[in-house]
Amino acid sequence: MKNLSLILNVVLLIAVGVLFYLHFSTRITPPISVSSNLPASAKNTSAASSTQYAYVNVDSLLRSYNYFKDAQDSLNDRRQQLEKEIAGRTRGIGK
Repeated sequence: MKNLSLILNVVLLIAVGVLFYLHFSTRITPPISVSSNLPASAKNTSAASSTQYAYVNVDSLLRSYNYFKDAQDSLNDRRQQLEKEIAGRTRGIGK
């Protein structure tokens, strides 16, 4: 029984080593996709040029930013309500 456990541990150790090697040996490159909304001049870059363009949809960014501000305001209001409730409870206990 000891030998079976030892053999199983060795096999698992080798499997973990192989998976570790395979995971970290592959070269990871971030995916770069050219949006169809870009003008033709931005799509036709020469091979000698190493300039990369990024397309940012400002409307979505501003909408998300406004959503963040609204959510932060509602969380601050909720925090103030809870602080008032806790302060009221502590005053009630102190009496």
